[in-house]
Parts: sequence; structure tokens; C-alpha cells
Amino acid sequence: MGEFEEKMRKENFALGQVKFGELTRPDLLPLINGKPVTIFQLDQLIAEQQLTKESAEDIVKRYNMHQAELQKLFRKSLKLSQEIHSKLGELERKSVEVVVKGLIENLKEQYNTPRIKEYFDLLTENVLNDINLFKGAKPEGETTPDGYTIDYFRDYDVNIVLDNSETKECPVLIETSPTYMNVFGTIEKVNDGHGGWFSDFTNIKAGALLRANGGFLVMNVTHLFEEPGVWRTLKRVLTYRKLEIHDPYYSYQYSPSTLKPEAIEINTKVILLGSQLIYSLLTEHEYDFKKIFKVKADFDYEIKRNDKVLKEYARVIKKFIEDETLLEFDKTAIAYLLEIAAKLTGSQYKLSTRFSVIADIARESNFWAIDDGFNTVNAAHVKKAYKYAMDRHGMLESKVTDMFEEEILLMDTKGERIGQINGLAIYNADFYSFGRPTRITATVSLGSGSIINVEREAGMSGRHYNKGVLIISGYFRETFGQNLP
Repeated sequence: MGEFEEKMRKENFALGQVKFGELTRPDLLPLINGKPVTIFQLDQLIAEQQLTKESAEDIVKRYNMHQAELQKLFRKSLKLSQEIHSKLGELERKSVEVVVKGLIENLKEQYNTPRIKEYFDLLTENVLNDINLFKGAKPEGETTPDGYTIDYFRDYDVNIVLDNSETKECPVLIETSPTYMNVFGTIEKVNDGHGGWFSDFTNIKAGALLRANGGFLVMNVTHLFEEPGVWRTLKRVLTYRKLEIHDPYYSYQYSPSTLKPEAIEINTKVILLGSQLIYSLLTEHEYDFKKIFKVKADFDYEIKRNDKVLKEYARVIKKFIEDETLLEFDKTAIAYLLEIAAKLTGSQYKLSTRFSVIADIARESNFWAIDDGFNTVNAAHVKKAYKYAMDRHGMLESKVTDMFEEEILLMDTKGERIGQINGLAIYNADFYSFGRPTRITATVSLGSGSIINVEREAGMSGRHYNKGVLIISGYFRETFGQNLP
């Protein structure tokens, strides 16, 4: 290039840079009166009579003649520059690679897991491909015209979705609000300040199912059905033992996040709490329910009464009182609560395990003690609370009693009658139960035949129809079948 520049100087040309839009390239600049000008300024110089037309034509002719040689030299120089830059880049990469791999190898020894080692290899390659960022040749961040800040180092952040490094025991989680996000996790979104949303891997958040990995997760089965998509997704995760964390809107084909993290293998035992009715319905209507939830554990609604159980039951009541910071319950109050627990079973040899009912009565007893100005809850307050609780649940019994008093329901309580006895039907309403007297009758008639119910024999009638026919049949036997078959 130096020889060419000297040659052009003799030809009265100088080497310069000419800008075309956003691009800059080398060009020959004619020297007019010792000053370099572009080839496009010759017409102006002719107009100003600083240059003759013949001289300008000669300059253009020589310009075009040497332009091809200049472009050839430029391409050669550019190629040489690229080769030098590439060689320097390779040399720099090898130098940096020694340092980076040395640091990464220490981490590989510390975290000896194939997947983590694979991540470290990818991290090393990424660092080597973007050395300028770590040299300071690129800014750590910049702000776009719309005000969004770009952090170039954000790609190297680590999102610890779950950290059980300090956990020494098997994790046991109780999820009281099993929404989709709380159970399976989510990918949070950040507002960019301009009405848009964005997200990246640092916004991935774990749910209860992942936090309980290797342990147990306890949930109320009824709550799962109340949350859209939770029950279906839970069965799929437990079937294949793989958890995919994504935006909850993903299930409805409307998700502002395009992230799709890799599935995580989990080993979480899920315990569902529910009634026998729900268990029976799931067993009957969910074909895969028994395959997923293999162990059924019935919590008995009553326990045998003995000295050991009474002491433990009293401790449970005391702990509840302390947890809810109620007034102190004296011995008579605790004893009466135990008596109520026995009443709920209908047996003097057993105690009810419906602790929620006992807890409600204890809370109400605490209220009446405070209302009466006492600092301690005694048996009188518990009796008062129990009485009011029974009154609130006793409407059905009072209605039945009114029907007997108004002679809507009839009952013979004196004397004798052939084919009739009085029975007692037990009605249960929550923890409240009562007995309703019921008349039970029977009748016989002469003969061995019976009234034929065609619909019943053909299986075309229902229970209410059959009951009506049987009542009428009994009436006919009683009225017309006593003397003649």
C-alpha cells in the first residue's frame, strides 16, 4: 500500500476515506493546488474557473485507470487485516481458555453431576465466544431508545429454583391454597414500563410439588377440584414423574411467555385429604385414580376410651388452647370437653376424633368466659357453649316435635295392638343427632297368593311406586283378607 501511495502522489493523487451513507471506503483524491478534493467536486471547480475542462477530463481518466488497482489493494488489505484479527482472536481465545477452564474444572470437581458438568462446558464455550464483554470492550449494559435497560451479564446469572442444601430431614409441606402456580410453579413476568411484558430464566419459580421433592406434599382434594387445571396436571405429573414449569396461561393457549424449561424429574409423595364419599367417587369415575394413589388410609372417627387416651386427648386440647391463645381451661372444663367427645360417639367407651367440633366448642366457651368476666374457663362455660351449639343444630328435632304435638304425626304410646310396634329412627345433622319415634306395622291375610305388581316384575317401576303398591297391598290384606283368601 505504501508503494501505491507514493506512486499516486507522483500522479498528483492522495489516498483518503470517503463516506457513503453508513459505509466508509478508501478513495483517490485529486490534488488541486496542493489540496485534496473528491472526484465529485471537479465540476464545481470548473464552474469556479479553478480548473479547466481538459484538466478535469484528464484527472477523471487517470482516476478511473487507478481505481481498479486501488480496490484490488483494498480487498487484499482487508483480507490480510481479517486474517490478522482472526489469528489474534485465536491466540487470545487460547490464552483465556487456559484461565477459564482452570476455574471451571474446580467447579466440576465440586459439583460432580453429569448435567452440571454439561452446563459448565456450555458456559465455558459461551464465555470464550464473548471475550470482549469480559475485557470491558463492551458495556455491561445499555439503555434502548424506549427506555429498556439491557444487561449483557444477565445471561450468566444463576436461578436457584430449589435449594435443599441445608435440609437434613425429609421435607413435608402442607399446601393450603393449591392454585396452579402454588403447586406446579410459574414463570413470572415483568412489566417493561411500556405496556409490554417480558420474562427470562431468572423468573422461573418453584411450586410446592418441587419444594417437597424427596418428601411429602399434603393437600385437600376438594381444593384441587376448585382450581382450573390442577387435578389434571397433578395426575399427569405423578404418572410420568416429570414436572414442567410454565406460565399458568399456557394451558389456555394464551401465554405472554415463550419460555419452555426442561422437564424436572421429581420423587414427591402426594397425600390427599378428603371424605369417604369423594374417595368412592374418584375410584368409580377416575380410571387411573387407583394406579396413581395406591394407598388408602382411613382416619377413624372414634377411638377407644382408656386412661392413656384420656391423657393424650387432654394434651391435644391444651395444645390447641395454647396455639389459639385462649383463656386457661381448668380441670372441670377439660373434663367436660372429654365428656362431649364421648357424647359425639354415642358410647361411653369411646371418644370422637372430630377435633374440629371440640375446638369450636372450646372457642365458644372462651367467649362466654370473657363475656362473664372470668379469667379462667370452667365447666359451666363449656356447658353453656355446648347447649347453644345444640340449640343451633336442633331445628329439625323441634320441627318433628311440633308435628307430634300438632297431631300431624300420630303415635300410640299406651295399650296393645296386634301387628304394630313403636321404633326409633336416628337422625344425624352434623354432630347433632336425635331419635324420632316411628310406628312399625305388619299384617297377614288368608291365602298364599299376593297382589301382582306388573311394573315391578318387569323392572319398569321405581322405588316410590313400589312402596306405594306395597302399602296398598297391605291395606287390601288388612281390610279384605282376614276372612276370605
